[in-house]
Amino acid sequence: MKQPRKSANLIVDDIMLQEFETKNGKMALPKTRYVSQSLNRARAKTRAKHPKDLNFDLNLDAVPSNFKVAEVFVAQ
Repeated sequence: MKQPRKSANLIVDDIMLQEFETKNGKMALPKTRYVSQSLNRARAKTRAKHPKDLNFDLNLDAVPSNFKVAEVFVAQ
């Protein structure tokens, strides 16, 4: 995935305008909603599974560079 945080609708619109040609002056495009749903399903398969407990590894490559990361302390 080149743009994991970009909206599926924006990705689909960009690609469809580049790839599909006009027929008789009209665009012969599939419904963007269905293509976006397929894209979102494919993206979901690349995401990490939800942790079942607090013992998990965090993939920092998947965290945006502007995401606030700090330690959290809990009083007992």
